[in-house]
Amino acid sequence: MILKFKVNGRQVSFVESGKKSYLVVDLDIKCSKVLEDNLSYLDANLEDSGIKLVKLVFCTSSSETYLCSAVAETNLKVVSQTEAERVYDVISNLARRASPCTLLP
Repeated sequence: MILKFKVNGRQVSFVESGKKSYLVVDLDIKCSKVLEDNLSYLDANLEDSGIKLVKLVFCTSSSETYLCSAVAETNLKVVSQTEAERVYDVISNLARRASPCTLLP
C-alpha cells in the first residue's frame, strides 16, 4: 500500500511493505557539508517520534550537493496528512540543524 501526501509542496509517501512501514520524504535541502556524518545525531532525535531513519539520499546538480530525500522506518500502520506533516517537519528541521543546510524554495 502506498499513500501520498503533499506537505509544503513536497511529497511524503507512506509505503507499507510486509511487516515494515516506511515514510519517504522528498526534500530540497542544499547542504555545504555531507549530512551522513550526522546520521546518528538525526536518528537519536527521531527515535522519540517513533521514526527510525534508514537512508538519506543526496543528489548533485551544478556542483551543489543537496539532500533530495530521506527514508524512515515507522511503527505506524496508517498515516494521516497531519502525521505526514509532522514527519516532514521533524526530518527537515533536524537535517538543517545537523549540517549547514538551507531549504531550497
